[in-house]
Amino acid sequence: MTIRNLMRYALIAMLCSGVCLSAHAQSTTQGAIAGTVTDETDAAIPGAKVVIHNNATNGDVALTTDASGLYRAPLLPPGTYTVTFTMQGFSERRENGVIVEVNSVTTLSPHLTTGSVSQTVEVTAEVPVLKFDTPAFGGQLSNKEIENIPINNR
Repeated sequence: MTIRNLMRYALIAMLCSGVCLSAHAQSTTQGAIAGTVTDETDAAIPGAKVVIHNNATNGDVALTTDASGLYRAPLLPPGTYTVTFTMQGFSERRENGVIVEVNSVTTLSPHLTTGSVSQTVEVTAEVPVLKFDTPAFGGQLSNKEIENIPINNR
């Protein structure tokens, strides 16, 4: 055996032992939440919004389901979460008390029900400007406008 071959074998042995040691030294301190979002007929819902809220830190992770309705949130710290599923045309689904444990995947596969479409109307008004420097106030009515006001028995 030549010295070159001996050096090659030694180098390969060192590389293999280095890879094995680095893989052995890693430890997992997170968990995950994953699942499939479906409707009442077990059909997948692509594009559904998934919001995972950490109850301890108030941190949110927002995801969107893929074409098969699948979602996956890896690397979540262990703890208790609230998971909300929303999609236009479906009722919102909220799962409270979802527990994520170290080195495990919590499976959560909700069935969304069709819901009614709702609208939110926000009405805003401006506050009238008050003039404190003059005693005059706006909005005077003319004589013709006063005569045209509907009054009973007139």
